[in-house]
Amino acid sequence: MIKQLLDCSVCLQCRGCCRFSEGNSIWVPVLSSAEQDSVSKACPGEGVVAGGRLATVPAPEEGLHYCVLFSPSGNSCRLYSRRPLECRLYPFLINLNPDNGRVFLCLDMNCPFAAEHHKDSSFREYAGCLAEYLNSPARLEFFRREKRLLQSYPGEMPEFAEIKI
Repeated sequence: MIKQLLDCSVCLQCRGCCRFSEGNSIWVPVLSSAEQDSVSKACPGEGVVAGGRLATVPAPEEGLHYCVLFSPSGNSCRLYSRRPLECRLYPFLINLNPDNGRVFLCLDMNCPFAAEHHKDSSFREYAGCLAEYLNSPARLEFFRREKRLLQSYPGEMPEFAEIKI
């Protein structure tokens, strides 16, 4: 289980997560095989999975797409307690370096909380605990089976630790 860094009240005030500039954005969370099954069973008949990712729907704001699980009225997730790994990790990302094939725990600096607090000792301590969890034998085996979860995100982002897959 991943202990959360941010209190959900911080996230509920933000208007960044779960919104994408295009429906097939690389930022739309990729789901493991088990997560695809779990999310589909939790929302039968809704088409919540598309191409191994959470599906998106056009948003009222022109040019935006929402995660299909996102509830704009409450700025919340309909499946928050069962949300996928990528959502649980955010603002941390598991980033595959395309140049050398190494995998790192990185931080998306587009998250306002991350941008403001990434140098705080408690933030760095949390990143260390998260890296330890992700490098556990069970998690490494999981990533070896679910290689599609390893993506190359665009842009510069701080690397906190290597994930030794």
